[in-house]
Amino acid sequence: MYLLVERSVRPGKRVLRVVCLALLALLPTTFRANVSYRTHAIGLGLGVVSALVYLQRNRESIRAAEVVELEEPFDDSEEVLPS
Repeated sequence: MYLLVERSVRPGKRVLRVVCLALLALLPTTFRANVSYRTHAIGLGLGVVSALVYLQRNRESIRAAEVVELEEPFDDSEEVLPS
């Protein structure tokens, strides 16, 4: 959901963060024969689908809770130079 909700970060940077986090958190360090990786992949897929459905249904309330921080433009004319 971070990929679609967070709008203060450029899209390319968001994709990079999501991919890196997914690689670090979701890839196993060792493969075991008794672990069903297909079941884990199905669970991941169902989680992604349910997050997308949740986001679609609650888009207005999620956007309403968004905080926007505006930066003031820098103005050189107000700078006081030492005499």
